[in-house]
Amino acid sequence: MPNLAFEVQGTAGGQESLKLDPNSYVFLTTVPIVHKEVEYFLGYLPVEIVTVRQQQVCIPAFSPMNYRTKQNGPVWIMGTPLFYSYKVQYDREPEPPTMSFSTEGCGTCHDGVESSPHCQGKRGFCNNPRASDACES
Repeated sequence: MPNLAFEVQGTAGGQESLKLDPNSYVFLTTVPIVHKEVEYFLGYLPVEIVTVRQQQVCIPAFSPMNYRTKQNGPVWIMGTPLFYSYKVQYDREPEPPTMSFSTEGCGTCHDGVESSPHCQGKRGFCNNPRASDACES
């Protein structure tokens, strides 16, 4: 899977490139796969046979929404992938509110415990290991 980069622009016009590796933006999940076929009972009465099996698939952790803004165009929700790669900070005081992205180390996790193995080699908030390695083919 490739690394991705998203160009974001701040209210002051400054641009920043947010880079995401596959460990940040790919989820391994299980989905139902439905198969339908028609068999004929007594040779002429059609009967639909439906079978369902579970299969693991890889999906991106973000997608476009069916929502456009007048000023900025289509809206994307990118929360989780950014939290796996960056320390994201919000400031609700200014108008409009702002966000910042930092590549500082993970620091401490819950209850002041030092960084867990899940933080090794990661930036941003402590997180669970990702499944993108299983998604590479």
